Amino acid sequence: SDKKDIVIQVLEKEKQVEIQVKDKGLGIPSKEREKIFEGFYRHAEASRHNPKGAGLGLKIVKHIMEAHKGEVKVVSQPSRGSIFSLIFPKL
Repeated sequence: SDKKDIVIQVLEKEKQVEIQVKDKGLGIPSKEREKIFEGFYRHAEASRHNPKGAGLGLKIVKHIMEAHKGEVKVVSQPSRGSIFSLIFPKL
């Protein structure tokens, strides 16, 4: 089956709240992880699986997180998936 599971988890820490979005997708090679937050960047493998994407989504996410004094991080392994973390400071 081509069905992919996405798991969303919320972690409350002392000074921050973290929302993790985990997938079991293609993963992102380490040399490309910082590039994914740049506008119009698309990993070649991702372009093959979803040719309609513009490469703007993660750039927008990063911009919104910075506007809220937060940050976005990614941990990924090629062929195993990724974990994107949205980290918000507690008010």
